[in-house]
Amino acid sequence: VGHSLGAACACLLSFMLRRQFPNLRCVCYSPPGGFITRKLAEDCKDFVSSFVLDSDLVPRLSVDSMEHLRNEVLEVIGRIKVPKVEIVEHALSGVLTCNKNVEDDPDVLVETNARILYPKGSMPADTEFAR
Repeated sequence: VGHSLGAACACLLSFMLRRQFPNLRCVCYSPPGGFITRKLAEDCKDFVSSFVLDSDLVPRLSVDSMEHLRNEVLEVIGRIKVPKVEIVEHALSGVLTCNKNVEDDPDVLVETNARILYPKGSMPADTEFAR
């Protein structure tokens, strides 16, 4: 039995010990996504059971999804019009949204983004974050 990284370890250890202990069963709670190959997953399906809770992020991770997230974050950073330190200061103080509650007025987020970000697809050429 294991959870998260422990689930990955339990799965791999179970695979290695299966010949010695043919009745071995493994239970994985929220194992990280993409940590084994499809072939290994097929080989383990008879003795490994995995459980994922609701919208847990870790089991849904993969190299592709992490690269996509990295690219999205760099793209947004590159589109920032104001100094980056201002974004951090405002984010910590709540001033970015003019102290308005986004839940009360969803347009506040749209207005804030328009004020601090260049439009999507129009990143300045001189940014360090351009691909």
